[in-house]
Amino acid sequence: MRDDALLHELLEAEDEASATSALAKRGLLDDVKHWRYIGDLRNNESIILAQQSSATAALIEKYTNGLDAVLLRLCKMKGIDPRGPKAPKTMVDAVDMFFGDLEGKGFDAIRDVADHNLVLYATGGKARPSLSLYDAGEGQLAKDFPTTFCSLISAGDRGSYKGAVPFVQGRFNMGGTGVLQFCSKERKLQLIVSRVPDELAKRKDHEWGYTIMCYFPGKDGQDPSWRYLVDDSGEHVYTAGNSPLALLPRAGVPKGLPAPRERKVSSGTLIKMYDYEAPKSNICGELFKKIEEYLLRPALPLRIIECRKEYTAKVMAVTVWDCMARWAKNGKIEDDFMDGASFEVTLDNGETVPGEIRVFKAEALGDD
Repeated sequence: MRDDALLHELLEAEDEASATSALAKRGLLDDVKHWRYIGDLRNNESIILAQQSSATAALIEKYTNGLDAVLLRLCKMKGIDPRGPKAPKTMVDAVDMFFGDLEGKGFDAIRDVADHNLVLYATGGKARPSLSLYDAGEGQLAKDFPTTFCSLISAGDRGSYKGAVPFVQGRFNMGGTGVLQFCSKERKLQLIVSRVPDELAKRKDHEWGYTIMCYFPGKDGQDPSWRYLVDDSGEHVYTAGNSPLALLPRAGVPKGLPAPRERKVSSGTLIKMYDYEAPKSNICGELFKKIEEYLLRPALPLRIIECRKEYTAKVMAVTVWDCMARWAKNGKIEDDFMDGASFEVTLDNGETVPGEIRVFKAEALGDD
């Protein structure tokens, strides 16, 4: 079912009240036939709440999913089966194959990669921002939302959507819902908008698909569940035509206050997390620092842009990229550990987890 106006209102809504108002005035919010259980599991709360323990960790899972989608798009556009013998064996191999040596690129080039692939920006209120994360990845057809974005644990008979792809991280088909508990206070709202690139879809008439995830506490707290919006059929998500959508701030270094939805894109995925639990500050500051703690050496750079006028500052956009190299350049790492001391830990299931040891120079303490 196509409803361009509803999508526009949900994109423009910057808090839970505005988003639920858009749904309520159409009679959708309280109409049970328009809400399908996430993962088709009635008792899905136990899975959704048993994931990341912090809002930042949950947000990193969104970055990971976006990164996976970008690499999958580029792999498929080269005519390579992501599960086939010609596919990259690791994420490092995939980045090298599709982007070349990013470590050798200058800051402007890295910013450009981020601007066109992975962007996180803040809108909404001063207390709790609405965070939108866009990835220029493979996207999903509207008909496939139930077995991709809106699935849990498995995706039908084939199992996890990314389970057999060696160069991606999000293989367990559940982590993306970890942000829900940190979204808006009452209904935990998250909007998903996506379209497959024409080159991958082998057609141009396929539409943008979209849905919104919502928490239903149940009567007197009994039978709580998480559901997503579907059309009159009770099965399919909504659509919004196939024209490019304005989903992103302008690329490059912003002058003044960035407009949140100025740049149009023809495909990819936007996840909007309403009233997200984040530090009460410009996201280029405290949230940027928190994200860097998890992404010390990210596979691809992430662009972060502040679009709230209440937090207008000298810096309105930053790029998360290889802070290890920055620390080394600034003389914070001991000379003998510039490249780190590598090691591996073998898990009980036989898989190995790589690690590095770095030694930082001690900072001089004050007289106090």
